[in-house]
Amino acid sequence: MAATITTDAHLVDSVSFNSTNHSTDCTHCPPVHLFSDFIEMVYLGTVISIGTPANIYILIKLIRELRQTPKDSVRAGFLLMKINLNISDLFILIVLALGKLTWLATYAWYAFA
Repeated sequence: MAATITTDAHLVDSVSFNSTNHSTDCTHCPPVHLFSDFIEMVYLGTVISIGTPANIYILIKLIRELRQTPKDSVRAGFLLMKINLNISDLFILIVLALGKLTWLATYAWYAFA
């Protein structure tokens, strides 16, 4: 059984080595997109386009509700927690999801270059 795993690992190494060296005319070209990359780009675009406006709407609604709530009540503490969670969701959507979408679309990192 160990020989099978070693053989399979050797085959995977040789296949990946051969697949990366098949193009001789372009040495600095990004890799070719897979079908799963396109599916993930559509998914991330949908999540970003729906999630960002929804989170901004809820954030505005929570801030308005917090202004009307007495500051020493338990409800104000829960509203602050919801606002903090909402802001962290927005950061994840904008920074991570948008960064991943950009990476999948270009296979290059242009930020801080």
